[in-house]
Amino acid sequence: MNKSIYTIIIPEIKIFAYHGCYEQEKRDGQEFEINMNISFHKSNKIHLDNLINTIDYVDVESKVKQFFTENRYNLLETIAFHLSEIPYSLQSQNNFKSIFSVEVSIRKNNPMGMSVPHVELKYINYCKEYKNLSINDKSDSE
Repeated sequence: MNKSIYTIIIPEIKIFAYHGCYEQEKRDGQEFEINMNISFHKSNKIHLDNLINTIDYVDVESKVKQFFTENRYNLLETIAFHLSEIPYSLQSQNNFKSIFSVEVSIRKNNPMGMSVPHVELKYINYCKEYKNLSINDKSDSE
């Protein structure tokens, strides 16, 4: 069966929050920028023009902002992991089961104690069922 691969890109979600290891970061907060790429596959035979057949990116952005502002963490790695779980949790609520990866990047602007404009962490969370997925797999192209 032919499958198409789609990626929803949600760029530059800007959020002010209180994450970090240093007391000043926790006390004063700082601006972060989040980018998220959600990759999923759909059968070429199933192209129904209905929101239940895809990922509601408005809902994803809302949940990302809510999580990011309601929680406090020391490490960007921890935040990225939790943010990457949001699309997976939404897909299970909506019976949409086709996500195979969620890529999250978190940019901390003007990081404390550094002379660089930003520090950025990128994290990719692959769904268990798709860890061995190969885009060039013959069975998908026949």
